[in-house]
Amino acid sequence: MSISKKIFGKLKDGREVESWTLKGTGGMVMEVITLGGIVRTIYAPNSQGNLDDVVLGYDTVKEYEEDAFFMGVTAGRVAGRIAFGKLSFEGREINLPMNEGPNHLHGGSQGLNSCLWQAKPRGENNGSISLELHYSSPDGESGYPGEVEFRVIYTLTPDNEFIFETEAKVSEITPINLTHHSYFNLSGAGSGSIKEHELQINSGLVFKCDESMTLLDELIPVDGKASDFRSPALIGSRLNSLWQEHGDMYWIDHSTELKPIAKLFDSVSGRMLEVESTNHCLQAYFSSSLKDVTGKGGAVYPKFGAICLECHGYPQSAGLKGFGEILAFPEKPQYHKTIYRFK
Repeated sequence: MSISKKIFGKLKDGREVESWTLKGTGGMVMEVITLGGIVRTIYAPNSQGNLDDVVLGYDTVKEYEEDAFFMGVTAGRVAGRIAFGKLSFEGREINLPMNEGPNHLHGGSQGLNSCLWQAKPRGENNGSISLELHYSSPDGESGYPGEVEFRVIYTLTPDNEFIFETEAKVSEITPINLTHHSYFNLSGAGSGSIKEHELQINSGLVFKCDESMTLLDELIPVDGKASDFRSPALIGSRLNSLWQEHGDMYWIDHSTELKPIAKLFDSVSGRMLEVESTNHCLQAYFSSSLKDVTGKGGAVYPKFGAICLECHGYPQSAGLKGFGEILAFPEKPQYHKTIYRFK
């Protein structure tokens, strides 16, 4: 078990981006860079114990600065899509910049994914090793009200779990909704599509959206639809029938307790990924926008070359009853936890 640091590169403005490598006792190795809190690599053992990098990414800072796919980032202040960039809460309305058609997506064009975080090791705890990242967001950044102190903790456990914890301390009531945005391919990054991966999602309800992927604040059952993954199903058998081949946002429940969300299995490598979270929703995204994107080591990432399993709240639930809560309050820091368990 170890944690080490090196310089990954420099931003356009000359600031240095650090790379931190965590090696766990269970065999996993993970690299995190301070630009965007990005998880650049996750080496996980297959059924024979051999390590492969199972997340998509890039080799240089420049590629991450120009990335349009949010690869591996901590997304926010509010992850997901906000229709027309409008949120109403506590008697006020905020107007956020739209960066994806009629939607404000993943915190906008200057979201947390484009910020430089400060990192420090937290050391060992019961055989686990952790890295803490911190970012101070000023009032008005990306259109959001209030100052926010963000803290994100990345942990590798002896059971080959990657734990993603977030905390937000706010100066005033404001919406906060963070998620981790890795692109997973359990056969290995750049090994082709995930059509032969088997997926299970513990939900029978998805949020309705229109042709622009704008959320319509309505839940619909998955019965008889391609989005029904309550029983394990091959991803390739459903892709052509999914709305815009994108993937839906699933409603899990109102609980903020840690609960099972999804399972992903790859028969080629024998790897299974189990996901648990305290969040209310899961956005499944089948990387339908990837079109032969060049990534790490010159590998080419095709359409459907990975899946994102984004655990977060409903992005429009600030002041909207029935879909959980994303508002953070000065008297109580917002905290969430997601576990990605490799088996």
